[in-house]
Amino acid sequence: MSALFGLLGFLAMFVGIILLIVNAVRKKQLKVPLIVLISGFVSFIIGVAIASPTTSTSNNDSTQSSSSVATTSTPDPVKPTEDDAKKKTEEEAKAKAASEEQAMADAEAKKKADEEAKKRAEEEVKYKNINYAAVAIPAIAEGVVIKDETIQFVVANYKLFPAGPEADVKAALAKVDNKIKYGLMEKNITPYINKMVAATGRVLNVEEAPSEGVGTGTVSLVHMIDDSYNSYRMFIMKSTGDIIKGDNVRIVGVPISTESFSNISGGTTKSIFLLGSHINKIQ
Repeated sequence: MSALFGLLGFLAMFVGIILLIVNAVRKKQLKVPLIVLISGFVSFIIGVAIASPTTSTSNNDSTQSSSSVATTSTPDPVKPTEDDAKKKTEEEAKAKAASEEQAMADAEAKKKADEEAKKRAEEEVKYKNINYAAVAIPAIAEGVVIKDETIQFVVANYKLFPAGPEADVKAALAKVDNKIKYGLMEKNITPYINKMVAATGRVLNVEEAPSEGVGTGTVSLVHMIDDSYNSYRMFIMKSTGDIIKGDNVRIVGVPISTESFSNISGGTTKSIFLLGSHINKIQ
């Protein structure tokens, strides 16, 4: 648009000058040529005025754009300050402390879990035989039930039921209360269901059967009478070895209950039923 104004103004000025010369020679009025000349001059000036700001603006924009590009392409490096370094050190220290604290917590939790697992395993071992006996005995001795006092005594001395190594046999014999006789247990067995007792006599019958991973893998039922013909029956969770009917033996165990059963003579036999710790042949 500015170029058009400039061109038209220039042409108008040229035409005005020609007309002005011609009219002056011919001695005609100079008014019209002057108007054309002045109009052309004004148009030319307007065209130049419009073009100059655009060019300047363009130049300025170009300069600003170049400056922006230069600024973007070459940013000033950010230098870490002393506070930034201190903050980073503190954060690293906190992270390390948190990691160590978590490691300690994990170690403590593992230790606790291991201790609880060990305790459960020990409890399982302690209760394994007595739990088996608590089910097996009522099946072979009607009305005979192991009471809580007996269970706690057996659990506290689980290595003696049955007594295996010689050291355990000696420990079982050391716990025997020799003052507890058949007559006392027959009269009232309750005070003695958490005591170790012993008796000697002759074997009337002995039976064995495999057990399901309980005791030594064999369970035995021994029926014995002493010299006064008092009857004892004992369930023991190990083999009786070479003991057979007619042998003289010593039995060691904890009394559970009294029982009565029919005998071969047609009468009734009253007996003391024991959970056995040990049995051995005597001469």
